[in-house]
Amino acid sequence: SLPVLGFVYEVPVVLMTVREFGYTFRQILGVRQYSPRAVHALWRTTLVSFAVCRGGPTVLYCYALAQWGEMLQPLDSGSFAVYHFMGLFFSAVNVQVWALLIMWYNQDLQDAGVKREGV
Repeated sequence: SLPVLGFVYEVPVVLMTVREFGYTFRQILGVRQYSPRAVHALWRTTLVSFAVCRGGPTVLYCYALAQWGEMLQPLDSGSFAVYHFMGLFFSAVNVQVWALLIMWYNQDLQDAGVKREGV
């Protein structure tokens, strides 16, 4: 159902918050540098959850357009516009957030002492 999609959509945010707390409070926690292994594990989990939990609703939106067109036709013009605006808006936001996550991932790897060429 729609509320479940909303909760699933926010799963990656929990992991992003874990990352933020870890970096914000690392002096208080007594951590000078996170291990590359820990950084890779957190980001692998974050990126996979993002792809599944944020990509899933986008795939569902595209599937609905392709397969459920007759169910969308009875919508009044306002509902139809909102439906498409929300689907397109959140899909576009996902692309932007994905780019931000990749940037943070590279920054975290650099902070962990991992040298990467071409990044």
